[in-house]
Amino acid sequence: MVAYREFPAKLRPDCTGRHLFDTVCRIIGLREIWYFGLQFVNKKGIPCWLQMDKKVNKQEVPKQADGSIHLIFLVKFYPEDVEEELIQDITRHLFFLQIKQSILSMQLYCSAEASQGDCTEGSQLQLSELLPDCVIKQYDMSPQMWEERIRRWWINNSGQSSISFQNNKETDLTLGVSAQGIGIYKETNRITPRPFFSWSEIKNISFKNKVFSMRTMDKSTITFRAKDMSINMSILDLCVGTHNLYLRRRQPDLLEVQQMKVQAKEQRVRRIHEQNRLAREREQRIQAEAERDQYKTEIAAINKQLLTMKEALKKTEENAHLMAEKARVSEEEALVLSKR
Repeated sequence: MVAYREFPAKLRPDCTGRHLFDTVCRIIGLREIWYFGLQFVNKKGIPCWLQMDKKVNKQEVPKQADGSIHLIFLVKFYPEDVEEELIQDITRHLFFLQIKQSILSMQLYCSAEASQGDCTEGSQLQLSELLPDCVIKQYDMSPQMWEERIRRWWINNSGQSSISFQNNKETDLTLGVSAQGIGIYKETNRITPRPFFSWSEIKNISFKNKVFSMRTMDKSTITFRAKDMSINMSILDLCVGTHNLYLRRRQPDLLEVQQMKVQAKEQRVRRIHEQNRLAREREQRIQAEAERDQYKTEIAAINKQLLTMKEALKKTEENAHLMAEKARVSEEEALVLSKR
Protein backbone atom coordinates (compact mmCIF):
# COMPACT_ATOMS: atom_id res chain seq x y z
CA MET A 1 0.00 0.00 0.00
CA VAL A 2 1.13 3.60 -0.44
CA ALA A 3 1.19 3.95 3.35
CA TYR A 4 3.22 0.73 3.63
CA ARG A 5 0.42 -1.18 5.30
CA GLU A 6 -0.12 -4.78 4.32
CA PHE A 7 -3.57 -6.34 4.05
CA PRO A 8 -3.37 -10.12 3.69
CA ALA A 9 -6.41 -11.67 2.03
CA LYS A 10 -7.39 -15.09 0.77
CA LEU A 11 -8.40 -15.25 -2.89
CA ARG A 12 -11.07 -17.51 -4.26
CA PRO A 13 -10.33 -19.14 -7.62
CA ASP A 14 -13.08 -17.07 -9.25
CA CYS A 15 -11.95 -13.77 -7.69
CA THR A 16 -11.73 -10.99 -10.27
CA GLY A 17 -9.59 -7.89 -10.16
CA ARG A 18 -12.68 -5.79 -9.49
CA HIS A 19 -13.70 -7.90 -6.48
CA LEU A 20 -10.21 -7.71 -4.98
CA PHE A 21 -9.95 -3.97 -5.64
CA ASP A 22 -13.36 -3.28 -4.08
CA THR A 23 -12.34 -5.32 -1.03
CA VAL A 24 -9.22 -3.21 -0.51
CA CYS A 25 -11.22 0.02 -0.93
CA ARG A 26 -13.74 -1.13 1.69
CA ILE A 27 -10.95 -2.00 4.13
CA ILE A 28 -9.37 1.46 3.95
CA GLY A 29 -12.72 3.27 3.71
CA LEU A 30 -12.14 4.79 0.27
CA ARG A 31 -15.06 6.01 -1.84
CA GLU A 32 -13.28 7.89 -4.65
CA ILE A 33 -12.09 4.60 -6.08
CA TRP A 34 -11.83 5.77 -9.70
CA TYR A 35 -8.36 7.29 -9.18
CA PHE A 36 -6.70 4.10 -7.93
CA GLY A 37 -5.66 0.65 -9.06
CA LEU A 38 -3.71 -2.46 -8.09
CA GLN A 39 -0.26 -2.82 -9.58
CA PHE A 40 2.12 -5.77 -9.79
CA VAL A 41 5.48 -6.47 -11.39
CA ASN A 42 5.40 -9.37 -13.85
CA LYS A 43 8.11 -11.98 -14.33
CA LYS A 44 9.88 -9.71 -16.83
CA GLY A 45 10.17 -6.93 -14.26
CA ILE A 46 7.57 -4.74 -15.98
CA PRO A 47 5.00 -2.90 -13.81
CA CYS A 48 1.46 -3.87 -14.85
CA TRP A 49 -2.00 -2.90 -13.68
CA LEU A 50 -4.39 -5.60 -12.54
CA GLN A 51 -7.27 -5.91 -15.03
CA MET A 52 -10.60 -5.42 -13.29
CA ASP A 53 -12.73 -7.64 -15.52
CA LYS A 54 -10.41 -10.67 -15.46
CA LYS A 55 -9.83 -13.30 -12.82
CA VAL A 56 -6.72 -12.65 -10.78
CA ASN A 57 -5.32 -16.14 -11.32
CA LYS A 58 -5.69 -15.69 -15.10
CA GLN A 59 -3.39 -12.66 -15.16
CA GLU A 60 0.42 -12.59 -15.22
CA VAL A 61 0.76 -11.97 -11.49
CA PRO A 62 3.89 -13.83 -10.30
CA LYS A 63 3.53 -16.03 -7.24
CA GLN A 64 5.96 -15.94 -4.36
CA ALA A 65 7.70 -19.01 -2.94
CA ASP A 66 4.85 -19.55 -0.48
CA GLY A 67 2.25 -19.31 -3.25
CA SER A 68 1.10 -15.79 -2.35
CA ILE A 69 0.90 -12.81 -4.70
CA HIS A 70 1.90 -9.22 -3.94
CA LEU A 71 -0.15 -6.29 -5.25
CA ILE A 72 0.40 -2.58 -4.58
CA PHE A 73 -2.50 -0.15 -4.16
CA LEU A 74 -1.49 3.01 -6.07
CA VAL A 75 -2.82 6.14 -7.72
CA LYS A 76 -3.54 5.15 -11.32
CA PHE A 77 -5.32 8.20 -12.73
CA TYR A 78 -4.72 11.85 -11.88
CA PRO A 79 -7.17 14.77 -11.68
CA GLU A 80 -6.86 17.98 -13.64
CA ASP A 81 -7.40 20.11 -10.53
CA VAL A 82 -6.44 18.47 -7.24
CA GLU A 83 -8.11 21.09 -5.06
CA GLU A 84 -11.43 20.91 -6.88
CA GLU A 85 -11.66 17.20 -7.77
CA LEU A 86 -10.25 15.33 -4.77
CA ILE A 87 -13.15 15.38 -2.35
CA GLN A 88 -12.46 13.22 0.69
CA ASP A 89 -9.57 13.68 3.09
CA ILE A 90 -8.50 10.04 2.79
CA THR A 91 -8.18 10.45 -1.00
CA ARG A 92 -5.97 13.52 -0.58
CA HIS A 93 -3.94 11.71 2.06
CA LEU A 94 -3.30 8.74 -0.24
CA PHE A 95 -2.26 11.09 -3.05
CA PHE A 96 0.08 12.87 -0.64
CA LEU A 97 1.67 9.61 0.51
CA GLN A 98 2.29 8.43 -3.04
CA ILE A 99 3.69 11.78 -4.25
CA LYS A 100 5.91 11.94 -1.18
CA GLN A 101 7.24 8.46 -1.90
CA SER A 102 7.74 9.35 -5.58
CA ILE A 103 9.78 12.40 -4.57
CA LEU A 104 11.87 10.41 -2.08
CA SER A 105 12.54 7.72 -4.69
CA MET A 106 13.49 10.42 -7.27
CA GLN A 107 10.59 9.48 -9.57
CA LEU A 108 9.34 13.05 -9.20
CA TYR A 109 11.43 16.19 -8.96
CA CYS A 110 10.71 18.46 -6.02
CA SER A 111 12.08 21.98 -5.90
CA ALA A 112 14.05 23.08 -2.84
CA GLU A 113 11.39 25.66 -1.94
CA ALA A 114 8.61 23.06 -2.15
CA SER A 115 10.67 20.71 -0.01
CA GLN A 116 11.85 23.17 2.66
CA GLY A 117 8.91 25.58 2.66
CA ASP A 118 9.19 29.35 2.68
CA CYS A 119 12.58 30.40 4.02
CA THR A 120 14.29 33.67 4.67
CA GLU A 121 15.57 35.42 1.60
CA GLY A 122 19.20 34.86 2.55
CA SER A 123 18.76 31.10 2.94
CA GLN A 124 16.96 30.45 -0.34
CA LEU A 125 18.73 28.99 -3.33
CA GLN A 126 19.29 31.56 -6.02
CA LEU A 127 18.65 30.86 -9.68
CA SER A 128 22.30 31.66 -10.48
CA GLU A 129 23.33 28.78 -8.23
CA LEU A 130 21.22 26.38 -10.29
CA LEU A 131 21.72 27.76 -13.80
CA PRO A 132 25.01 29.15 -15.12
CA ASP A 133 25.00 32.76 -16.31
CA CYS A 134 25.82 31.63 -19.85
CA VAL A 135 22.58 29.61 -19.96
CA ILE A 136 20.49 32.46 -18.57
CA LYS A 137 22.00 34.98 -21.01
CA GLN A 138 21.58 32.62 -23.96
CA TYR A 139 17.84 33.29 -24.00
CA ASP A 140 16.01 36.58 -23.87
CA MET A 141 14.55 35.87 -20.44
CA SER A 142 15.05 37.48 -17.05
CA PRO A 143 15.78 35.37 -13.94
CA GLN A 144 12.17 35.91 -12.84
CA MET A 145 10.93 34.61 -16.20
CA TRP A 146 13.22 31.58 -15.84
CA GLU A 147 11.81 30.82 -12.39
CA GLU A 148 8.25 31.08 -13.68
CA ARG A 149 9.07 28.85 -16.67
CA ILE A 150 10.72 26.22 -14.47
CA ARG A 151 7.78 26.32 -12.06
CA ARG A 152 5.33 25.87 -14.94
CA TRP A 153 7.37 22.98 -16.36
CA TRP A 154 7.34 21.28 -12.98
CA ILE A 155 3.55 21.68 -12.60
CA ASN A 156 2.88 20.42 -16.12
CA ASN A 157 4.94 17.27 -15.56
CA SER A 158 3.42 16.26 -12.25
CA GLY A 159 0.41 13.97 -12.25
CA GLN A 160 1.21 11.86 -15.27
CA SER A 161 2.26 8.28 -15.96
CA SER A 162 5.40 7.84 -18.06
CA ILE A 163 6.24 4.82 -20.22
CA SER A 164 9.34 4.20 -22.34
CA PHE A 165 8.80 3.54 -26.06
CA GLN A 166 10.61 3.60 -29.37
CA ASN A 167 9.47 5.16 -32.63
CA ASN A 168 9.85 3.66 -36.09
CA LYS A 169 13.46 4.89 -36.19
CA GLU A 170 14.17 3.03 -32.92
CA THR A 171 14.68 6.31 -31.08
CA ASP A 172 14.04 6.08 -27.35
CA LEU A 173 11.05 8.19 -26.32
CA THR A 174 8.83 8.59 -23.30
CA LEU A 175 5.05 8.60 -23.48
CA GLY A 176 3.34 10.66 -20.78
CA VAL A 177 -0.35 10.06 -20.05
CA SER A 178 -1.97 12.86 -18.05
CA ALA A 179 -5.43 14.23 -17.34
CA GLN A 180 -5.01 16.69 -20.24
CA GLY A 181 -3.82 14.24 -22.89
CA ILE A 182 -0.78 12.36 -24.18
CA GLY A 183 2.66 13.89 -24.55
CA ILE A 184 5.72 12.50 -26.31
CA TYR A 185 9.07 13.35 -24.73
CA LYS A 186 12.57 12.97 -26.08
CA GLU A 187 15.22 11.45 -23.84
CA THR A 188 17.12 14.74 -24.00
CA ASN A 189 14.09 16.82 -22.97
CA ARG A 190 11.60 15.33 -20.53
CA ILE A 191 10.17 18.74 -19.67
CA THR A 192 8.41 19.85 -22.83
CA PRO A 193 6.46 17.29 -24.89
CA ARG A 194 7.15 17.21 -28.62
CA PRO A 195 4.35 16.93 -29.57
CA PHE A 196 1.40 16.93 -27.16
CA PHE A 197 -2.11 15.67 -28.04
CA SER A 198 -5.10 16.68 -25.94
CA TRP A 199 -7.84 14.11 -25.50
CA SER A 200 -10.08 16.11 -27.83
CA GLU A 201 -7.48 15.64 -30.60
CA ILE A 202 -7.21 11.85 -30.20
CA LYS A 203 -9.66 9.71 -32.13
CA ASN A 204 -8.53 6.16 -31.46
CA ILE A 205 -5.85 4.21 -29.55
CA SER A 206 -5.00 0.58 -30.16
CA PHE A 207 -2.13 -1.89 -30.14
CA LYS A 208 -1.14 -5.10 -31.85
CA ASN A 209 1.56 -7.19 -30.24
CA LYS A 210 4.37 -4.73 -29.43
CA VAL A 211 3.14 -1.94 -31.75
CA PHE A 212 1.08 0.84 -30.17
CA SER A 213 -0.94 3.12 -32.50
CA MET A 214 -2.61 6.46 -31.88
CA ARG A 215 -4.89 8.03 -34.48
CA THR A 216 -5.72 11.73 -34.28
CA MET A 217 -8.76 13.66 -35.49
CA ASP A 218 -6.86 14.87 -38.56
CA LYS A 219 -6.52 11.16 -39.50
CA SER A 220 -2.77 11.02 -38.93
CA THR A 221 -1.45 7.88 -37.23
CA ILE A 222 1.48 7.73 -34.83
CA THR A 223 2.99 4.35 -33.99
CA PHE A 224 5.40 3.26 -31.28
CA ARG A 225 7.08 0.03 -30.36
CA ALA A 226 7.25 -1.24 -26.81
CA LYS A 227 9.74 -3.67 -25.35
CA ASP A 228 6.94 -6.01 -24.36
CA MET A 229 3.26 -6.45 -25.20
CA SER A 230 2.31 -6.07 -21.52
CA ILE A 231 3.50 -2.45 -21.70
CA ASN A 232 1.01 -1.77 -24.50
CA MET A 233 -1.75 -3.36 -22.43
CA SER A 234 -0.92 -1.10 -19.49
CA ILE A 235 -0.70 2.06 -21.60
CA LEU A 236 -4.01 1.28 -23.31
CA ASP A 237 -5.60 0.69 -19.92
CA LEU A 238 -4.21 4.02 -18.67
CA CYS A 239 -5.37 5.88 -21.77
CA VAL A 240 -8.90 4.46 -21.67
CA GLY A 241 -9.33 5.12 -17.95
CA THR A 242 -7.86 8.63 -18.13
CA HIS A 243 -10.01 9.51 -21.14
CA ASN A 244 -13.12 8.25 -19.36
CA LEU A 245 -12.34 10.55 -16.43
CA TYR A 246 -11.71 13.38 -18.91
CA LEU A 247 -15.23 12.90 -20.30
CA ARG A 248 -16.72 12.44 -16.85
CA ARG A 249 -15.37 15.81 -15.67
CA ARG A 250 -17.28 17.52 -18.45
CA GLN A 251 -20.60 16.02 -17.38
CA PRO A 252 -22.80 16.77 -14.37
CA ASP A 253 -21.63 15.07 -11.18
CA LEU A 254 -23.17 11.74 -10.28
CA LEU A 255 -25.47 11.67 -7.26
CA GLU A 256 -22.82 9.82 -5.22
CA VAL A 257 -20.24 12.49 -6.03
CA GLN A 258 -22.68 15.28 -5.15
CA GLN A 259 -23.36 13.61 -1.79
CA MET A 260 -19.63 13.22 -1.11
CA LYS A 261 -19.03 16.88 -1.93
CA VAL A 262 -21.80 17.97 0.45
CA GLN A 263 -20.45 15.71 3.21
CA ALA A 264 -16.87 16.85 2.61
CA LYS A 265 -17.95 20.50 2.71
CA GLU A 266 -19.80 19.93 5.99
CA GLN A 267 -16.79 18.15 7.46
CA ARG A 268 -14.46 20.96 6.42
CA VAL A 269 -16.82 23.56 7.90
CA ARG A 270 -16.91 21.59 11.16
CA ARG A 271 -13.14 21.25 11.06
CA ILE A 272 -12.74 25.00 10.53
CA HIS A 273 -15.08 25.70 13.44
CA GLU A 274 -13.17 23.22 15.58
CA GLN A 275 -9.86 24.77 14.56
CA ASN A 276 -11.21 28.23 15.35
CA ARG A 277 -12.45 27.00 18.74
CA LEU A 278 -9.09 25.43 19.50
CA ALA A 279 -7.35 28.60 18.34
CA ARG A 280 -9.54 30.70 20.65
CA GLU A 281 -8.88 28.32 23.54
CA ARG A 282 -5.18 28.45 22.77
CA GLU A 283 -5.23 32.25 22.77
CA GLN A 284 -7.21 32.28 26.00
CA ARG A 285 -4.78 29.83 27.56
CA ILE A 286 -1.81 31.89 26.42
CA GLN A 287 -3.45 35.04 27.79
CA ALA A 288 -4.27 33.31 31.08
CA GLU A 289 -0.72 32.02 31.36
CA ALA A 290 0.61 35.51 30.61
CA GLU A 291 -1.67 37.01 33.28
CA ARG A 292 -0.61 34.28 35.71
CA ASP A 293 3.05 35.01 35.02
CA GLN A 294 2.36 38.72 35.47
CA TYR A 295 0.62 38.06 38.80
CA LYS A 296 3.52 35.87 39.87
CA THR A 297 5.94 38.66 38.99
CA GLU A 298 3.87 41.24 40.86
CA ILE A 299 3.48 38.96 43.89
CA ALA A 300 7.20 38.27 43.88
CA ALA A 301 7.88 42.02 43.76
CA ILE A 302 5.43 42.65 46.62
CA ASN A 303 6.99 39.84 48.67
CA LYS A 304 10.40 41.35 48.03
CA GLN A 305 9.14 44.75 49.18
CA LEU A 306 7.60 43.18 52.30
CA LEU A 307 10.85 41.41 53.04
CA THR A 308 12.77 44.67 52.64
CA MET A 309 10.31 46.50 54.90
CA LYS A 310 10.46 43.67 57.43
CA GLU A 311 14.24 43.82 57.49
CA ALA A 312 14.13 47.63 57.82
CA LEU A 313 11.61 47.36 60.67
CA LYS A 314 13.76 44.77 62.40
CA LYS A 315 16.80 47.01 62.03
CA THR A 316 14.83 49.97 63.39
CA GLU A 317 13.70 47.93 66.39
CA GLU A 318 17.27 46.81 67.00
CA ASN A 319 18.47 50.44 66.86
CA ALA A 320 15.71 51.52 69.23
CA HIS A 321 16.60 48.75 71.66
CA LEU A 322 20.25 49.75 71.44
CA MET A 323 19.42 53.41 72.10
CA ALA A 324 17.26 52.46 75.06
CA GLU A 325 20.05 50.35 76.48
CA LYS A 326 22.50 53.24 76.06
CA ALA A 327 20.06 55.59 77.79
CA ARG A 328 19.68 53.19 80.70
CA VAL A 329 23.44 52.90 81.11
CA SER A 330 23.79 56.68 80.97
CA GLU A 331 21.15 57.09 83.69
CA GLU A 332 22.91 54.59 85.91
CA GLU A 333 26.24 56.36 85.43
CA ALA A 334 24.64 59.71 86.22
CA LEU A 335 23.06 58.27 89.37
CA VAL A 336 26.44 56.97 90.60
CA LEU A 337 28.10 60.32 90.00
CA SER A 338 25.39 62.17 91.89
CA LYS A 339 25.88 59.98 94.98
CA ARG A 340 29.53 60.85 95.13
